[in-house]
Amino acid sequence: MTLMETFKGRAARALCAAGLALVVTAPVPSSAQELKEVNFSEAVHNLGYINLYVGIHSGIFEKHGLKMNVSAAGGDTQTFAAVLGGSADFAIGDATMAQMSREAGGPGVVVGTVVQRAHYFGVSKNLEPITDPKAFKGLTIVTSPEPNTNYSVAKRMLENAGLVVGTDTTILQVSPGTEIAAMLAGQADMAIAYQPSVASAVDQGAKVVFDFSSYVGPFCNTGIMVLPETIEKDPEMVQALVTAFEEASRKTYADPAFAKEVARKEFPDLPPAVVDAAIDAQLEYKIPAETVVVQEDQWKNLMDMQVYLKNIKGTVPFAEIIDNSFAEKAVAAVKG
Repeated sequence: MTLMETFKGRAARALCAAGLALVVTAPVPSSAQELKEVNFSEAVHNLGYINLYVGIHSGIFEKHGLKMNVSAAGGDTQTFAAVLGGSADFAIGDATMAQMSREAGGPGVVVGTVVQRAHYFGVSKNLEPITDPKAFKGLTIVTSPEPNTNYSVAKRMLENAGLVVGTDTTILQVSPGTEIAAMLAGQADMAIAYQPSVASAVDQGAKVVFDFSSYVGPFCNTGIMVLPETIEKDPEMVQALVTAFEEASRKTYADPAFAKEVARKEFPDLPPAVVDAAIDAQLEYKIPAETVVVQEDQWKNLMDMQVYLKNIKGTVPFAEIIDNSFAEKAVAAVKG
């Protein structure tokens, strides 16, 4: 089975997963009939995407003429499969999926950055803080399944430290979003997870023992992926969406109190203090994108990692897969 067949085959399953997720929309104005409906797939519902939720709850997307129908696909592969299968106009997740598609002869363009750092933290009940990855020797680490980003980041870090995965260190792969539960149940020494799961684990007595955002540096952890045919068919929709993301990203950093209010609405089952702590960490480590423009160093770090792991060959140049034209117009528009 080819890579493209795998993506397309998972598109239907992505729809099923999406149906289980919360569909988030801002209050509908009286002129809702004039809004362009956008089917938007997120890999997993998490606070790495706080700029998306801020844009929805503040009405920024509606301001730009869009009604966002957002659903979670259940992973990076599934979210891009939703775009390939036609059930979503846009997807956000590991933008390596677009690179993989292109290398396999398929479509895929990245028009913006949503998460600019590796938004993962190592969380443990019994370990002390770790600064040298060599200290992971002998440990069992839980991540999402390969090729999800937290698995890829962890594997490369371990191998760069001279550790052999499966011999020196074990990576336990579980369904995205269940990493913390596996660690708390004693199946692993450390979970590599994202917010708000990290803050929730800390609230239950665990602690952050490793910071991947600082270890990795600038990193296009999450990109906005779209098909070329969508750009050709409706460039106004693409521009509106990218401009809304630029505005929402800036609002996220400019108004942390509002970001926390939005986060509490998105995760109502968690204690408010836990959600607030998660947003504080996201902004402190500058994990959400500060601008939607895809930076070359962010993309290079992502591609270098995936080439190292042999997930891609890296044969599609930055200028051929990244279309920053919409992001650059968005920056100019928001500044104006």
